[in-house]
Amino acid sequence: MSVSGNRGMRAIGNDNIDWDKHWEEHKSDPNFTDPKAFDYFIDLLPKNFRVLELGCGIGKWAEAFLRAGASEYVGVDFSAIAIEEARRRYAGKPCKFLLMRAEEMDFDNEFDLVFTHTFLQHTTIITKRRLLPKIWKALRPSGLLVIQEKCDVFTPTTFTRDGWVRFITAFGFEFLRMTPEGDPRNGFVFRKESEWKVIK
Repeated sequence: MSVSGNRGMRAIGNDNIDWDKHWEEHKSDPNFTDPKAFDYFIDLLPKNFRVLELGCGIGKWAEAFLRAGASEYVGVDFSAIAIEEARRRYAGKPCKFLLMRAEEMDFDNEFDLVFTHTFLQHTTIITKRRLLPKIWKALRPSGLLVIQEKCDVFTPTTFTRDGWVRFITAFGFEFLRMTPEGDPRNGFVFRKESEWKVIK
């Protein structure tokens, strides 16, 4: 599970995937640009919202968020190759890309939305337990956590649909809605509650 954000070190995660190699092979992937991808939660956000994406990779979702009304997009990833490509793609746009492990972030009351797309499903339960209090802290009051994660099987890193809801709400988040069963986005929407919960 060892990895460093420093250039020259390989980005090996909980899943033993070499994410530098992955993003080197996928640097030519197109961006998502259609804000309709967020139709199941965008109505809950204020105008000019600030969004933080964890495990942003090459920033494939940033353009769609800007078109949906984000005033600023911040992406976090531990792959130097991915972050370099994301910075190149979005030079001159209101986007910031930070090279770090998600567990190392220390934002405080800064974002209206924290978004993950197939990121949490690659992390262990221990990592998820470390991350969720940091996500709670990063969100403004009543901010949203939206996750799009695998949910067709229960494994050491993924949950069923009900399992994701139970796990996330145990950390001080209110469940609001999810995409219908069969929707390939597998999206879940949560709202930050007034107090985060200490999980023993």
